[in-house]
Amino acid sequence: MNDAQIKHMVSRFLGWKLPTTFSPDAGINFKAEYNDSPATMALLGIDKPMRHEPVGTNLFSAVEAEAMVRHMTKGLPVGGAMADIAAERQRQIDAEGWTPEHDDKHSEGEMACAAGIYALIAGSGATDYRNAYQGYSLNDYLQAIIDHYWPWDRKWFKPKSRRRDLVKAGALIVAEIERLDRLAAKDARP
Repeated sequence: MNDAQIKHMVSRFLGWKLPTTFSPDAGINFKAEYNDSPATMALLGIDKPMRHEPVGTNLFSAVEAEAMVRHMTKGLPVGGAMADIAAERQRQIDAEGWTPEHDDKHSEGEMACAAGIYALIAGSGATDYRNAYQGYSLNDYLQAIIDHYWPWDRKWFKPKSRRRDLVKAGALIVAEIERLDRLAAKDARP
C-alpha cells in the first residue's frame, strides 16, 4: 500500500458519516439527539428531536488517523502472485537499492525492456525448437534479443524459473509505471 492510498483512506475515514447507532464507550459521551424536551420541540415547531450527524471523528487528528491506518495496513496480506510481485519490488528497493530516485534515472524505457526480456524468457519453452529459417533455433533468436535489448550489464540478468522470471517482470513493470506516474505528476506541477 503506498502513501497516496493511505492518505486517501485517512481522508475517507475522517469524512465518513457516523451511523445513527454510534454509541462510543470508555467514558466518551455522545448525545445524538438535542432539543429533545417537549417544550423546546413545541417552541421550535418540530415534532421530533434534532440529531447531531457527525462526520469522521474528533477522537483523532489527521496525523493520528494516518498513523492508525498505517498500523492497520502494515503486513496486510495481499496473497498470491500480486503479493509476490509486491514483495519482489520491495526486495529490489531494500536489497538492490533500486529506489524511486534510482529508477527515475532510467528514463529510456530500460525497466520496461528488462521486464519484457524476463517475460519473453518465461514464455518460451525449454525445448530448442529448430526454425526453418537458416537453421537457427528459437534459443538462438532469444539469445540475440537478450544481447540486443537487455539494458544493463549482463551480470544483472538472472533468469531462474518461469514463475520467478514473471514475478521479476511484474516488479519491473510496476517500477516503470511508478516512474512514469512520478514524471507525469512532476510535469503537471505549475
